[in-house]
Amino acid sequence: MSPRCSELIKNSFDDGQCLYKVDATTFELLNELELDPDEDAPMTMGVHTSTSDVVCGINSSKKKRRIGDNQNCRVFGTKDDQITKKQTTSTLKIEDEEVDDYQKATAFSEENDILAVGSTNNEISLLSFPSLTPLADPFKIPKEGGDIFDLGFLGESVMVCGSKSIYFVSLPGDKKGSEKLLRATSTIGLPSLPSLSKGTTCSFRSSRISKPKDENEVTTLFAVVNTTPPRSARGGARSAYVCVYSQQGEANEWILGRTKSVSNKAITVFDIK
Repeated sequence: MSPRCSELIKNSFDDGQCLYKVDATTFELLNELELDPDEDAPMTMGVHTSTSDVVCGINSSKKKRRIGDNQNCRVFGTKDDQITKKQTTSTLKIEDEEVDDYQKATAFSEENDILAVGSTNNEISLLSFPSLTPLADPFKIPKEGGDIFDLGFLGESVMVCGSKSIYFVSLPGDKKGSEKLLRATSTIGLPSLPSLSKGTTCSFRSSRISKPKDENEVTTLFAVVNTTPPRSARGGARSAYVCVYSQQGEANEWILGRTKSVSNKAITVFDIK
C-alpha cells in the first residue's frame, strides 16, 4: 500500500465522499465531494495503491438510466487532499426503474493495470486501467454459484467470490480484448462445517489471498462462511467461520486445511494483512 493510502481514509456517505487524514491522535476531514441529488449513494470502493485514485460504484440518476446511460463505474482523484472527478464508464445497464441492481464489488489487479467490477446482476467486468476499456465480455456467475460478494486477483486469474462458490477466472492473454470469453478454470464449493444443526445453510461472504513470502510457503486463501440456522432453531446463533485453503502447485487447485468458528454473528467485513 502506498504511503498516501496508509494516511488517508476514503469514506462514502449517502450523498458523496469524504477524505480523511488519520494518525494516532488525529481524524481530520480534508475534503468532501457531493454527488448530484438524483444519483445513488456510493456502494463499493477500490483504491489504486500507486496513484491513490479511488474507483466507486455509483448509479446515475433514474432519468439517465432510463435511456441506458448508467455511468456506474467512476474514478476519482485524491491529489493535494482534494477529491476530483476523473472519468466514468458503464458496466451495468438499468432501464427498468423497478430493478435495484448496483455495482457491488471493486478490485484492482496486483499491477494496478486491470480493474474488476462486479454487480448485483452477477456479471463481472474486466477493464483496462486507466482507460477503462473492456478487456473481454463480462463473466456471469452461474446460477448455482449464488450472488456476487467479493473480487480479488491471483497471478493471471481473477477471483470471484459468490455466495455458493468461489471461481478463478483466467485473464485475457494479451490484455487487449481479443479474447472475448472469460472462463473459470477452477471452483471452490462450500465446505462441510462441523457441529451445525440440521437444516443450517451456509454462504461465502468474503475471500482474501495471502501470497507466500518465501519458497517454503504456499499461497493461502482465507474465506469467510456465514451460517443461518433453520427456522425451527429460534434464537440460534448465526455462527461465522474462517476457512483456510492451500494452493496445490501452480494450478488453481485448493485443499481445505482448517476451519475455525470466529463469531456468533454474521461477518460483513473481512480483510487480512
